[in-house]
Amino acid sequence: MQDPSLYPDLKAVLEELQQALGAERARHDAGAPLPPDPNVSAFAPRDTRAVLRPGSVADVTALVGAFHRAKASGAGLPGPPHGRGHPRGRRSAPRTVVGPHRRRRRQLRPHHPLLVPHPRHRARAPERQLPAPPARLHASAIDLSWSELTEDRFVRLLQNYGAWHERNSGPDAPGRHLSTLFNANARRFGSLAHYAQSSSRATLDRYLAALLDGTGLTPRPVERPSGELAAMPNLFTPRELPWLDAARMVGSPNPVWANPLARVGLKSAYHRRNFTGHQLKAAYRHLSQTDNPDTSLVLLSFGGAINAHGEADTAAAQRDSVFKVLYQAIWSRPQDDERETARLRAFYGDVYAETGGVPVIGGVTDGCYINYPDTDLADPAVNTSGVPWHELFYKGGHERLRAVKRRYDPHAVFRHKLSVAP
Repeated sequence: MQDPSLYPDLKAVLEELQQALGAERARHDAGAPLPPDPNVSAFAPRDTRAVLRPGSVADVTALVGAFHRAKASGAGLPGPPHGRGHPRGRRSAPRTVVGPHRRRRRQLRPHHPLLVPHPRHRARAPERQLPAPPARLHASAIDLSWSELTEDRFVRLLQNYGAWHERNSGPDAPGRHLSTLFNANARRFGSLAHYAQSSSRATLDRYLAALLDGTGLTPRPVERPSGELAAMPNLFTPRELPWLDAARMVGSPNPVWANPLARVGLKSAYHRRNFTGHQLKAAYRHLSQTDNPDTSLVLLSFGGAINAHGEADTAAAQRDSVFKVLYQAIWSRPQDDERETARLRAFYGDVYAETGGVPVIGGVTDGCYINYPDTDLADPAVNTSGVPWHELFYKGGHERLRAVKRRYDPHAVFRHKLSVAP
């Protein structure tokens, strides 16, 4: 489960942040520069002291607002500091940023580091820095009933899924223009729900045929919500949709967001290769036995342009995976926390029992997804692989992230139980 104690008290963090900002502002006013740091990697934001005034949460709001405006405009976060290396070799006149209360909040320079594109993108207009989506997509949604599933059929189905992605997740693979979300739900739920979309109807048809090949399963319409998938009976026969309509089919609406009492347990794994036989048999066993219908093995397509970059290019080090797996359980009562957390831990540990209970780096798997900060990975009683939690999340990039942390947050004001230490 996403442990509530994973994050420190917000009020205490804000107070500590204000104190740190005050100290940094005093250093700035005294003319003390930041020391050069050759270890700061390309994904590090630059010095932001010039736009902050200590003592007000509004300062943080203004900075976050600038971040999101830069992101929305397509500007990359990193950029050179003012002066040496500045795009124009000099400081430029400031401009006014109006905050949410329509007051003059801060003076941001037009070439403030947060608004300067990454060097790789400086020659391109902001609107050209994001990949252009296709105008239209072909979308499909099918249900597969547990009443037709045996262990052999389940194994064949998921092996088919993995095999397609092994063949089509390279940056130049012929079937890379396809994305899927596959909820392999518990037997108590009644069915497995699968959603796929592609800019090519021929690619989508080939994929669906390959997915069901040799399984003997009869697809049905998706008549009810499943995880992050809404009911989509109108997509049983693939339909062509505008890109935005197809993109909105995933994640909104869904029963997790609709349930304010939902308590969610999540674990993750990147797969570089298809599942092993042991992994799929363990998954079938746990999905068959649990009495929680909202337990799922969620499969997500991965690769394509993501795999065109190197491991050290950004903070996201997983660059040759073919699909991502989420182990998910949803429940509503706090008194069920311990039981559901233990079940999910056992599910995950059994699937990766061959590698110390976790998806180790190299071979079949390639670590875990940091957006689901799983404290079990830091517990040697659960993670018996000998691979530290930070390597599972960041691989070889952990020390570079520590260098960034030492430079911009040396007192660990921003922290949680699995945050990068200075």
